[in-house]
Amino acid sequence: MRAKCGLSQASWNCMLSIAVKQGHPYKVLLLFRQMQQEGVPADSKTCVLALQACCTLADSEGLLPSDRHLPFVDAFQVGMALHSDVRCKGLSSHPFVGSVLVNLYGKCGHVAAAENVFFQMTTHDVVSWTTLLAVYVEHSHGQTALHMFKLMLEHGIAPNDWTFSIMIQACCTLMEQEEPSFNYGISSRTLSLEIARALHDDILRSGHTSVYVSSALVTVYAMFGDLAEAECVFCKMYHRDVVSWNAMLSAYVEQEEAEKALLLYSKMHEEATVRPNNITFVVACQACSILAEKQQAAFVEGVVVKETPLKVGRALHVDAKLHGVHCDPFVGSVLVDMYSKCGSILESETVFDGLFYKNTATWNAMLSAYVGGDQVEKGLLLYERMVDVGVSFNSITFKCVLGVSSETGCLETCQQTHFTIVSGGTADTSLSTTLIHAYGNCASMEDAKATFSTLCHSDVVSWNALCAGHAREGSIIASMQTFDEMQQADIEPDDVSFLSLMSVCNHAGLVSVGMMFLLRSQDKFVNPKYFASVVDLLGRAGDFSRIHMCSKWGEQLDIAALLCLLRASQTHGNVSLGKWIFNHVRLSHCQEASAYVLMSNIYADAVMWVEACQWGKN
Repeated sequence: MRAKCGLSQASWNCMLSIAVKQGHPYKVLLLFRQMQQEGVPADSKTCVLALQACCTLADSEGLLPSDRHLPFVDAFQVGMALHSDVRCKGLSSHPFVGSVLVNLYGKCGHVAAAENVFFQMTTHDVVSWTTLLAVYVEHSHGQTALHMFKLMLEHGIAPNDWTFSIMIQACCTLMEQEEPSFNYGISSRTLSLEIARALHDDILRSGHTSVYVSSALVTVYAMFGDLAEAECVFCKMYHRDVVSWNAMLSAYVEQEEAEKALLLYSKMHEEATVRPNNITFVVACQACSILAEKQQAAFVEGVVVKETPLKVGRALHVDAKLHGVHCDPFVGSVLVDMYSKCGSILESETVFDGLFYKNTATWNAMLSAYVGGDQVEKGLLLYERMVDVGVSFNSITFKCVLGVSSETGCLETCQQTHFTIVSGGTADTSLSTTLIHAYGNCASMEDAKATFSTLCHSDVVSWNALCAGHAREGSIIASMQTFDEMQQADIEPDDVSFLSLMSVCNHAGLVSVGMMFLLRSQDKFVNPKYFASVVDLLGRAGDFSRIHMCSKWGEQLDIAALLCLLRASQTHGNVSLGKWIFNHVRLSHCQEASAYVLMSNIYADAVMWVEACQWGKN
């Protein structure tokens, strides 16, 4: 480095700029220190470049892949040292230097420090304002961002494309909040939609219709479920890049419009003006998975698969290989998930085994595939392999493992997983509820109750898990006590709560108790499964006087409930009820062959051959 002695400030800045553009922040900081040792004064550009390197390090948590052999760098500590140096040089009020400092503190998670830098600046331009707005949005402070945007307009600062895109993201952040906002007494969702539409009007008036602004609009309208408006924005774009295509694809997937998403992907492929990236294939594969979930499985060459989605998925896999992204861990994860949902676990395994680098999401995808495909033994083996390899577990991993424990009834695995969750401090209400379910399936209600007692805030889902556990073990009194305790805790039961109780009543033959719960709940819940459970209870008991009240439910009785009634009619020889049920099935489910078989058996059992023949002619 001594050979560089005598270089001008401009030359040093040039070297720093090249290192920043090439993605070597650690080298930027080394050059900056060498520059100081050489006695070359730093100007505002030098400070901006050094601070930008810190921002890059903050994004990459200390080091980039190209610098892994170098010591860890604490971006926040280095940033504070640079900030002190900037103050000594009198450059802290410079708009560019101040903006980068705001950005740096925001990326390091220090929002208050970012605000302090901003308000200490003597002059503010659109860049500094927008940088602070971006910090607020990044940390989910949507309301604060909107307040500051209003203040920015009052100061006469005209927003640019970046500002508008940030504010649209603020609307997305605000929408995710459940409580009323700004004391207007309306929901955050309603308010944020109104603000988004107002921003859209401002964008049209000002002419700021850049690609990334339009892409942000597509995203926000998709979040609100307004696909028509999202499509309108997308179709009016004069130029579309891969981000805008991905935004529209994601919009369709979020609204589960899988067919439209795949058609759009096909159009993108046909136009060939934009090269799809890994995100494109992630979203397209997710669309294929949604398509598979909607389709019935069928036997194809002796294997039960979803044939059409499987063909589409294989084509997407080929495209991913052609574009060189099939080895991306996120693409690999969705491919594993997609093949499993199509019923081809073997192809999921092939993709998984072929990935050179596997992240936690990839392992979770394969584990979920085994759980969803009823291959719990393989799931347990994979989990053991994950432990040996040292994979970082998250809540999805634990839920999959607990799902395996539930299916196998393996209490030991459930307890080991529970210990790992508690040791890692990753327990939350959702995960604890899954634990309660797992313990219930493993016939260990003591552990389930102990887990429930650790919850800081129990909700209806966790109460239902406990109630269902008692129902599985056939403990009628414990189930009813849990139900009463849930109400005493001011938790409103839902249809799942009543289904658990009806299941207990069904197995115990407690008709009167079941009818009591029916009367208490029929005005609140219209879940067809609930009605089927009631009908099954009455049918098993042969309580036909009460069964006739079911006729007022009409279309709320699904085919499962109706068939339960037909079987009960056959069991107890009730021809008149059988006729009523069969006529209802014939009108609403005319293709249900089993209903015809059951009705025929009812007539046969009643030795009503003549009427049976007449019925057959009709």
